[in-house]
Amino acid sequence: MNALNLLAGIIDVAGGVSLIALSLPLLLSNTQRNAFYGFRFRRAFTSAEQWREINRYGARWMVLCSSLLVVIGFIAFFIPFGDNTTLAFLWIIIPVLFLSTIPIIQAGIHARRIAG
Repeated sequence: MNALNLLAGIIDVAGGVSLIALSLPLLLSNTQRNAFYGFRFRRAFTSAEQWREINRYGARWMVLCSSLLVVIGFIAFFIPFGDNTTLAFLWIIIPVLFLSTIPIIQAGIHARRIAG
C-alpha cells in the first residue's frame, strides 16, 4: 500500500464516518427546527412534525450513502493506484460528491411528496 492508497482510504472512510455521525441526531429526532442544521427545505419549516419527517428520511439516506463511502474507502486501500494521482483524486472526489448529494436530492423529493 502506497501513500495514495492510504490518503484515499483515510479521506473516504473519515468522510463517511463523519457524515454518519452528523446524521445520527437527525435520525434519532434529537434536533429541533433551527437555522443551521438539518435538511433545509421550505416544507420542513411548516411544522415540527414535517421537520422531523423530512430530516429523519434524509438522515436514513445519508447513513446509507455514507456507509457506502466507508466501504469505498476500505476498497481504496487495495486499489493499485501506483503513482497515478489523478486516479486517486477521482477515487476520493467522485464518491464523496455523488454519495453526499443523493441524500439531499432524496430528502427534497420526499419533502415535495409529503407536501401534496
